[in-house]
Amino acid sequence: RCGPRRLLRAALRARVFPARCALALRVARAKSASRRMVSIGLSAPYLAAGRRHFVDLPSARAVLNGVPYFSSEAAADPVSPVAEEIRQEGFVGVAALPLVFAGEAIGSLAFYHDNARIYAADERRLAMAFADQAALAIGKSRLLDQVSRIKREWQSAFDSTMNGLAIVSSSGVIVRANRLVAEMGGVPVTALPGLNLRALFTSWPEPDPLHEVVSTGQRVSAYLEGLGGQHLVLTLTPHPDGDVVVSIDDLTELRRLEERFSRVVQTAHEAILITSPAGRVISANRATFDWFGSAAGPTVGLMLAEMIAEEAGGRPDAGRPHC
Repeated sequence: RCGPRRLLRAALRARVFPARCALALRVARAKSASRRMVSIGLSAPYLAAGRRHFVDLPSARAVLNGVPYFSSEAAADPVSPVAEEIRQEGFVGVAALPLVFAGEAIGSLAFYHDNARIYAADERRLAMAFADQAALAIGKSRLLDQVSRIKREWQSAFDSTMNGLAIVSSSGVIVRANRLVAEMGGVPVTALPGLNLRALFTSWPEPDPLHEVVSTGQRVSAYLEGLGGQHLVLTLTPHPDGDVVVSIDDLTELRRLEERFSRVVQTAHEAILITSPAGRVISANRATFDWFGSAAGPTVGLMLAEMIAEEAGGRPDAGRPHC
């Protein structure tokens, strides 16, 4: 990787221009703003003035549009808002070269000369060729930084999620998995790559959900038991590169809560039942059968309104509690 400072020093050593000062900026055309990456030989007051007046600088307007800017006597430019700072800085000629990557101006390289210069055509072509190579190097470096950052963020999310996550090949071999998968399988996380996902569990669902997701290209869910008797739900999603993303949800605690609630409901003295939106009984506890008795028969599947009407007709006593 070639950083901006190394590029600037290489340009000065290679005598792209016989310049004593140089500046590399990162620019954002949408915001018409700049941020200094590195400077060589320039004073802090000049850099501060350039930052304040960046939008109004003729060189900035050219660079933001991907056009090189050459001025043989920069201090004499009547529209420059930093003419006084240029005179105090002591340079005369300026060449500002846009750094264009993927069709976008991402920065600029500027070279400052002690004397008035007539930038010959050959010099300009050489300078722009160097700027193109610099833009390529800086652009690739930025992409690498972005990819590295995204990878770090993805790995952090992958490892810290509350679900077991794994990426497996179409045959089920683990490419990568997080620590929760390792805990479910009872193996070290470092031992996961290369293992077959099926081998981590006491049983594997039939029909094989992995085969189904590979053959259909559709997301598939299945239930299985873990080594410690956990109640697990697999969700397998096809990945565009041919692998399969596997999410494993541990529903053991929810299952325990469900069973505990079911025991409470079944042992309650009150009639407790659940109906569909249409009023048909989906489930009911034992007290419901005692309450409605043989008049209602099996309650699951019946309409609640009919059961109540029949009960009211067959048992007129009003002293019983309502369900």
